[in-house]
Amino acid sequence: MNLTGAKELEFWMRGEAGGEKLKVEFGILGNDKKYPDTGRGQMEVTLTREWKRYTIDLRGKDLSRVKTGFVFTVAGAGRPVTFFFDEVRFK
Repeated sequence: MNLTGAKELEFWMRGEAGGEKLKVEFGILGNDKKYPDTGRGQMEVTLTREWKRYTIDLRGKDLSRVKTGFVFTVAGAGRPVTFFFDEVRFK
């Protein structure tokens, strides 16, 4: 998808217990792929039990081809991790 013109990736998250650690990313397909993402962004978050708004700044990024729009990685250290996210959008 072409996301040219978007200024930020916005999303809301909270953890079930609080303290859950995640990495949130977009644009993870690299140049080793036939159709790589042109832009990339990431942030690490530690969640609380309360809903919180997070944003990734997109200004200055080439967003003309983004195939992986929202990805998260959880570090559970061998135990289950429950978290919630809502209203994921490029603005």
